[in-house]
Amino acid sequence: MGIDQRGGADAALAGFDGAMLQALKETEQALAVYDSELDHHAALAEADDKARRALGMAQGQVEAGAASTLDQLTAEQSLIGADAALATFDAALAQDQIAVFKALGGGWRGAAQTEAR
Repeated sequence: MGIDQRGGADAALAGFDGAMLQALKETEQALAVYDSELDHHAALAEADDKARRALGMAQGQVEAGAASTLDQLTAEQSLIGADAALATFDAALAQDQIAVFKALGGGWRGAAQTEAR
């Protein structure tokens, strides 16, 4: 192998190493974001569950005459807000899942097909 060929092989190897390091970095970042978002999702799900239980208690108190319908409406409003936050976050979590999939090499055929056009 000549000096020029050896230099080309070294450059190709360096390029490959750089691409692999970049892919590992992107994967690590995507997984870190996804892990953090899973924790946030668990907190939102817990808040939703608490709002649902609070509504049940408020309904029971209204039926027993111990609370006003305003208390029940406030609890319903809290549950609706918690449901909406959880639904919105579910969409964001799906996007994070897609980012992890892409970082792990998913969708590479789509990219190759796009470049071939």
